[in-house]
Amino acid sequence: MSETERAEEAIEREKALELVRRHVVLFDESEVPAFWISPGGKCIPVKRKHMDEVIDHPEVFGLTMGRIEETYARHDEQVSFKGKAWLEIIKGIVDGGWIRIKFTPWNNRYKVELSRLTKNARAYIGAWAEEVVARDKRKGHSVVLVTEISTRERKVVSMEGLADGILFTDLDTE
Repeated sequence: MSETERAEEAIEREKALELVRRHVVLFDESEVPAFWISPGGKCIPVKRKHMDEVIDHPEVFGLTMGRIEETYARHDEQVSFKGKAWLEIIKGIVDGGWIRIKFTPWNNRYKVELSRLTKNARAYIGAWAEEVVARDKRKGHSVVLVTEISTRERKVVSMEGLADGILFTDLDTE
């Protein structure tokens, strides 16, 4: 990678970090175990479940309550049930450029799911990780499983590695 490319990536990363800083609401990790990151880099803390956030604010995700209800009816499932309709809706949102993040405290692991690991997505995830580690240094030791849905490729990194920009280097896949 050339000096110019490294400088451009550093600028992109700083822009992404500033965007995430502006949009991340102060949170307590024990209360907010999940996040959505929009295609534009806005970080949305999820206090209950990802689907609850979608149902409460469908317009934020480019949906309507009618479309959500229709999807569940087509699969003969109750709204918010984690089944085929849930998967179709979540996959559609992720395919639209959203990043889904979930923390599981019993194994100190974050799961990050996204459609494609684009430069913007790398910057947003790195900026989010930097913000999490800045708020709680202990989170730097958390394991992060990054899954690129379009390729089914998985990468296992540390939160500290994400905060340090490891996604801007070649990674081994799991």
